[in-house]
Amino acid sequence: MPIVIRTAFNNQNWKGRCKNADRDRRLFQCHKAVINVQYAIDKGGQCAAECWEQSLCAEFAWHSPKGSFGERAVGRAYFVYRDVDQSLVLWGRSVIQAAEDESLEFKKFHALPENMQVRDLTYEDLEAFGVPAWRSGTFRYISDATAGELDALISESGETLSDLSEESWALEGRALLKRHVTKERSAKLIKAFKAQLTDFACSVCGFSFEQIYGAVGAGFIEAHHVVPIATLTANTKMSISDLVPVCSNCHRMLHRDNPPLSLKALKEVMAEQ
Repeated sequence: MPIVIRTAFNNQNWKGRCKNADRDRRLFQCHKAVINVQYAIDKGGQCAAECWEQSLCAEFAWHSPKGSFGERAVGRAYFVYRDVDQSLVLWGRSVIQAAEDESLEFKKFHALPENMQVRDLTYEDLEAFGVPAWRSGTFRYISDATAGELDALISESGETLSDLSEESWALEGRALLKRHVTKERSAKLIKAFKAQLTDFACSVCGFSFEQIYGAVGAGFIEAHHVVPIATLTANTKMSISDLVPVCSNCHRMLHRDNPPLSLKALKEVMAEQ
């Protein structure tokens, strides 16, 4: 199963010990000993403690004493951290390469550029997408459908983002920045859209998650932008009326082409079959 991992903030892009650690408010979890890293600062203001965050994007591994990872941990991994206002920031994504006992190994990845990180998320937002309620611990297993929701938060550009590997970043970074998803494509907008729905059937094929999966599928549907976000300017405001409910399969098929297919075109493709 895919996994969401909750980390502390690291101001070196999760590649080294934090600088100005005595002044960076985002490191409050270290200051307040919310996480046990034996917080310490050297004379230059650099963190002198040890934590998993400082090597996550260098050694590409995560450890959990209570983890006992195994065959269950397969697929994508998503990384969030708590900001100073207790909101969550979705800052990275990779793929699990190996899982053993108390550690996970990931495909090489970078933190998302700051203007692509998904901010202002709440635990309630994550639960609305299908992430189990978060109390203690550093990770939660999620379904493939929930992973799709998190992918949609990162990008609705018409193509799935690369795995942000070391090899692909230099080639694709510029294009990814152009496909930046602004805050209007936020969890709050999606949540408001779903809250006003009275029918959770797919607008293309009519599929209902609740009819097939019962209570587990009640209220589940994905939100598709009628006008592709990639075509919008940075100041374009999105509203609930710009979204339509679609199932996971139709959502992927709509974005198989660039620009995406229209709902009418996909319905015609289905009718031909």
